Amino acid sequence: MSTSLSINEISQMCGYPSLQYFYSVFKKEYDVTPKEYRDRHSEVML
Repeated sequence: MSTSLSINEISQMCGYPSLQYFYSVFKKEYDVTPKEYRDRHSEVML
């Protein structure tokens, strides 16, 4: 899965009241920040 949306845009689309809250919920669930998750799972585009 890949998207050009920013993490802030994704958090807003999901209805989180702030980016900081989204980060805290995401980290609690996945044990990494959204950026770390994106960096680890990004697809290499050829």
